[in-house]
Amino acid sequence: MKKVALFDLGDTLVNNYRPHQFPPILQRCVARAGLYLDSLGLSLPTPEVVQKRVGEENHEAPDWKVRPLAGRLSRIFDFDLRALSADEQMSLCRAFCQPIFEEAWRYPDTIPTLELLREKGLLIGLISNTTWGAPGLLWREEAERHGIAPFCEHMVFCADVGWRKPARQIFDRALSLFAVEPEVCFMVGDLIPTDIVGARGVGISGILIDRLGEVDSTDVPKIRSLDELWAAVEKL
Repeated sequence: MKKVALFDLGDTLVNNYRPHQFPPILQRCVARAGLYLDSLGLSLPTPEVVQKRVGEENHEAPDWKVRPLAGRLSRIFDFDLRALSADEQMSLCRAFCQPIFEEAWRYPDTIPTLELLREKGLLIGLISNTTWGAPGLLWREEAERHGIAPFCEHMVFCADVGWRKPARQIFDRALSLFAVEPEVCFMVGDLIPTDIVGARGVGISGILIDRLGEVDSTDVPKIRSLDELWAAVEKL
């Protein structure tokens, strides 16, 4: 009997962006960050230099260790991160994330599904990576804004743990917070390499949500919408 439902956030409960949509969004994110740094009176590199450094920073660590957003921006814009207070660093990260949040919208099937799981007696949590290692605080605010946070006993973001999915550390953190064994949990996410492989690596059942029908075949239980989730859970 499953007791804990774990969800990815972006493109599972909330629509953020598809991979091919990210490059122009990233440019807007970097531009917003630059405007914030300019408002602090910092001397910024030329646009050409910034563009080159964005390309150099646009990757994740091969061992899935988090590369924090503030550090990436300090290298792109060539400033000493220690020159900014903790509040200023958070404001910088918030400026970077704003274009992502402005375009995000909650899927219509999200809240009804979370309500159903609650009615069935399940505990609910989030396990989510963040764009460019952005602080978990900002994504907790997003979960609150979209009405998801009130359903969640725990929310674990990669920046909280220092490791991105599929690293086992982020899943282990969730298991520790819920104080349960992996066998009583299931993970719902839109990406096999991170959500499903990572969950299975620690013994958590995985359910793939493929809203656009892009995955032809897989040995993973698959749904097209969250409306189909409970039927899939009953088969686990």
